[in-house]
Amino acid sequence: MTAHSEGAIREGAHAGILVTEVTKSFGSTRVLDGISLEVEPGELVCFLGPSGCGKTTLLRCIAGLERPDSGRIEIAGRGVVDIESGAFVPAHKRGLGMVFQQYALWPHLDVAANIAYPLKRMGIGRDERSRRVRAIADFVGLQFPLDRTPAQLSGGQQQRVALARALVREPPALLLDEPLSNLDANLRARLRRELRALHERLGTTTILVTHDQDEATTMADRIAFLHEGRVLEFGTPDELFSRPATPELAAFIGVENFLTGRIVRRDGGGARIALPGGSEIVAARVPVGVDLVRVAIPAGAIRLAASRSTAVTLEASVLSTVRVRGSYEIELERGDLRLLMRRPVEILSEPPARGDIVRLDVDAERVLVFSAASPSPATLDNEGVTE
Repeated sequence: MTAHSEGAIREGAHAGILVTEVTKSFGSTRVLDGISLEVEPGELVCFLGPSGCGKTTLLRCIAGLERPDSGRIEIAGRGVVDIESGAFVPAHKRGLGMVFQQYALWPHLDVAANIAYPLKRMGIGRDERSRRVRAIADFVGLQFPLDRTPAQLSGGQQQRVALARALVREPPALLLDEPLSNLDANLRARLRRELRALHERLGTTTILVTHDQDEATTMADRIAFLHEGRVLEFGTPDELFSRPATPELAAFIGVENFLTGRIVRRDGGGARIALPGGSEIVAARVPVGVDLVRVAIPAGAIRLAASRSTAVTLEASVLSTVRVRGSYEIELERGDLRLLMRRPVEILSEPPARGDIVRLDVDAERVLVFSAASPSPATLDNEGVTE
């Protein structure tokens, strides 16, 4: 891309996106439930969540491909949706770049014509179109003849063509709807790095929709976690993944054990928590002003207690031990209480066998505690062991 063209994209990058109280239903199903969020100019924000949470519908509302039932949307300070006043700017007048999951390339056009299509719609002359197509093709790494058709390209090459087409018009913002989901794992990992590097070079405001946690954590400046049409958490990858603030996010990122409990003694910001069956654990951080709690414990936070441990421990019997790659996954039982423990092979050289009685302790720093008013883990799409 030429210096002039890259500079133009940088000008367009100063395009914040403001969503205010947006709702959207399909029939009787509420897909977006009063969503409000702000994407800063030049920021890469990921909409993350399980299938059906509303992330693609929200992106399509921003793009102008869906009309919300209520709410407002602004792009670069320009109102593009205000349902109360009846204002709605159609997609082709918002000037946004978009890459779809299926790429949506014209099969009868060659690569150059596909990339040039938005410029042709804008009325840009042939010579200028040709110059800009060559520049953006070089910039995104299209290192093959541009007279090929989409059918002659690999999935990764098609993805680059779709990205070039989205960027060639130098949009104020770039919207990516799971653009890497159809690629194999190795190519997906490489293109994640390339897309992040491209974003840092251009500074274009970007929204990425994905259900892939690795994609979100490696690419995003901030992540909006959606669940049942609402934004439950919005923060940096480290904020969301190191200490989820909701049981929905804890379940989504794979925390395996969800239990009910009662705080029996507080100690500073932490507490001792009584679990079903007479067991107790210690948590380093607990909510203020509640006694009944929901406890989420990662399988890796449970370990075999040392023989002379003075820490709070609980006893359980081993139901099964399975080796999964470099770890043992051990299912445990104490009365009605079920737990899953995961320990690395190099730490647990001789795993317990079925029927063994073991003493356990739990890493208090990794225990997540929520108000008991939080939803039951059975409703959280958690595939791990629950109570």
